Amino acid sequence: MTLTKEEELEFIPQERRLDVLVNAQKTICETKEKKGRIVFVTFATKFDKKVVEITLDEEDPLSQLYKTAQEIFPYFSWRFCLDEPTNLIEGLSNKRRVFGSIKQSRFYNFLYLVITLLPTYHPFDCDECKAECNWNNRYKCTICADYDLCRQCEAKNLHANHAMLRILSSDTELPKYMYMSSPSFVSEHCSK
Repeated sequence: MTLTKEEELEFIPQERRLDVLVNAQKTICETKEKKGRIVFVTFATKFDKKVVEITLDEEDPLSQLYKTAQEIFPYFSWRFCLDEPTNLIEGLSNKRRVFGSIKQSRFYNFLYLVITLLPTYHPFDCDECKAECNWNNRYKCTICADYDLCRQCEAKNLHANHAMLRILSSDTELPKYMYMSSPSFVSEHCSK
């Protein structure tokens, strides 16, 4: 797939675009200050995307990418896909595969990598009876950051003062406010 000049610029953080345009004839792929390669990495979720400049560590780039993704989008654990959600990188365990996935732009001579992030879902426990909730048996509080009920406890109206959202599957879309503002650490107890 051949990109236009304008499309290539989408792979660069907004604050670095002018610098890339000015230095288009020079390569900005290597850095001498740190050991590694400068790569513009696009982390894309279903709802959002963020482009960051990373000097990829030659020894352990995958850990560095996972850590960066978690810092940018802390509300889930993530699985990595290259470009398309069908191209899972669960086998991307070595640096050769990471660096082999990096592309070089044709017009502006920079390195870039596009990673689609898919949330990793874990089983949830009912906050009342402590039973494990599966996808068709989970109700999430729309107010509390971390409060889930199973179908049986929700039917008893044990958390009736807040609206509950039924989660049918891992593909159920949650309103953005429910996870964008969630703290990375949540108290075990919800104030009912």
